Amino acid sequence: MLKLLKNIGIIVLTLLILLIAFSLFRPDPWITSSTKENQIGYSGKISFEGYEKLIESYDKAKNKPSTLKITSTGGHGLAGILIGRFVKEKGMGVQVHKYCASSCANYVFPAGKQKRLSDDALVMYHGGYFQENLLSKMLTNHQSKKVDNLYKDNNANNEAALFNASEVESKLKNKYFPDKGACTKPLGDTEVIAESALRCLKFKQDIEVEFFALLNVDPKLPYYGQKGDYKASYQAYKHSGFYYDLKSLEKMGLDNIEIIGGDWKPSENIFFEKLYKISL
Repeated sequence: MLKLLKNIGIIVLTLLILLIAFSLFRPDPWITSSTKENQIGYSGKISFEGYEKLIESYDKAKNKPSTLKITSTGGHGLAGILIGRFVKEKGMGVQVHKYCASSCANYVFPAGKQKRLSDDALVMYHGGYFQENLLSKMLTNHQSKKVDNLYKDNNANNEAALFNASEVESKLKNKYFPDKGACTKPLGDTEVIAESALRCLKFKQDIEVEFFALLNVDPKLPYYGQKGDYKASYQAYKHSGFYYDLKSLEKMGLDNIEIIGGDWKPSENIFFEKLYKISL
């Protein structure tokens, strides 16, 4: 009996070690394809590399997947727009498992022909290329690398990382969005840096405007929770972002939303307490 328990313990420990190793070393994002469910799974960061893996998986599938099932905390905005364009072009649905935040919420979820949410899933926003204070955040973020002057904001790193990208991601960005030097990392004094940042931001804003027009979605989608009656909640910097109730998402132009299981229970999501609710 003791020997049996010992063997079971060894098996459980081995499986636990393998699970931890898989979690630590699996690719980010993790792309899977299911012929049975007719879908592609995307779990992890929104990136240009992730976009290329997604395209590769789709092209390899004999029966083209009709749904993108995604779980993501976000990532590069332009990569999110690329994925959104692809979803729109292929007429795919988007299914959110647990959470879809930042560039995933801004650009991937709205692109779905059908939009399905797990009963506890959240679509979470915290701004984008048109938010009013983004330029000042980018400059503060840039200067904070030289001096101890960090912007006291939960989202500062996410929102202000205009110039932060790996070499691979930078090359891929220029492959899909050639900016003719508009977003080259600036060198020089504060004025030169500010002019460069503004030029790069304008380049990205134009792409976002075109994208939301393509989807026929309200371009205020990523920003409504930072303005008007919600400005105080945003500027308190006590939250990681905001979410919309279902009717408000529809008013923003996100139609064909379905809750898997029938009843939506966002309060059961682990991120619920970090967000504030938007109702139009």
